[in-house]
Amino acid sequence: MDVGATTMPGLWTGVTDTTRICHVSDKGTLSITGQLLCGNEQTICAARLYPFVNQGGVKWHRFLFQKSTLYSHQPMFSICLKPASLLLHVAIVGILLSSSCSLFAQGTHFGNYGLEPVGVNMSITNLNGKKAVRVARDTATKGADMPTFVRLNNTDDFSNGTIEVTLLSRLLPTADSNARGFVGLAFRINKDNSRFESVYIRPTNGRAEDQLRRNHSTQYFSYPDYKFDRLRREAEGKYESYADMGLNEWIKMKIVVRGAKARLYLNNNPQPILIVNDLKLGAANSGAVGLFVDSGTDAFFRDIKVVKEN
Repeated sequence: MDVGATTMPGLWTGVTDTTRICHVSDKGTLSITGQLLCGNEQTICAARLYPFVNQGGVKWHRFLFQKSTLYSHQPMFSICLKPASLLLHVAIVGILLSSSCSLFAQGTHFGNYGLEPVGVNMSITNLNGKKAVRVARDTATKGADMPTFVRLNNTDDFSNGTIEVTLLSRLLPTADSNARGFVGLAFRINKDNSRFESVYIRPTNGRAEDQLRRNHSTQYFSYPDYKFDRLRREAEGKYESYADMGLNEWIKMKIVVRGAKARLYLNNNPQPILIVNDLKLGAANSGAVGLFVDSGTDAFFRDIKVVKEN
């Protein structure tokens, strides 16, 4: 719903008419489309619920938006909500950045692609002089191999073709001992993000001293029914492979998809690193492409290219 703006009494307020509240539930969860432009970096806002603010005898739900809940804890602004019959009054209070930052509600683009974060925090940044999409999984998401990606919105009809990207993976300071730098691509994502195929890599495994870990350097899975643990249990070694790779280095990934088959190529190697001959969602499936990450990963993506084939 679109929600009008109003001022919470007694607080300095900066209100913009471009804010769009998508959903506010009875339990106080909130989602918003909008982003902040600060210099060359675009940041999708993430919200966290804070205790009630009692102002003038009225309790307001307070949400603090941050530049990124994973990269830093720099507050950007907060929104306070209260119910009033069928309307929600919104106060945007305390914009804590410089006046050069503005809030607006429009899509984020990177090159030729519109970007939509799904279960992730995302920003456009520069790394070593290269413009890149920075992505980390939202900490609210639990479990492995979930819909956690940046959806490329103008690729919705991808069925067969080639997907290329150059990516780099780091471990977040909050990463646990199971983190492997999970990063890769999702494809044939349906409209509500409830079904998709994915191939990703585990950069920490590529040069591990444990051979078994090396053998798990790459991974195919299909959401929701065929995650890595089921595939490993039912067909060990079939959907994973070894490849040389490491953290904090740019890796060129290419996936070629045709029918029920997908082939993964890394760093311009003419031979595929992983071959999947039975994509679990079938040969005729189609959908969007996404930049995939999993838990503990601070990922960077650039040089994105999607070529569709008939």
